[in-house]
Amino acid sequence: MLTSPQASLAVGILLMAVGVSFFYKAVIALIKGRTEYWTGFLPLTIISPFLIHLPGGTNSLIKYAEGMWVVAVMAPIFIVLSVLCSLAGAEYCRNARG
Repeated sequence: MLTSPQASLAVGILLMAVGVSFFYKAVIALIKGRTEYWTGFLPLTIISPFLIHLPGGTNSLIKYAEGMWVVAVMAPIFIVLSVLCSLAGAEYCRNARG
């Protein structure tokens, strides 16, 4: 647990923002059947859909994967991560209050 209430509040707000980002990714995965991934070094490529929260540039290594597997696999994972990050952030913010 963080000792400073300001640090706890900052971590809570950051976690809730990441939760909103995961929820947005889940909605895009459900509606469009599309998710982003990074085509760089292989171990990071596997976990890259969970690390990318900002759009890539024009000459970026970020590509898009499409298909029903995105709807069936990635969308539920993003929803669960969204709920977990939002709840953890809310808990940190509650603890910052005292």
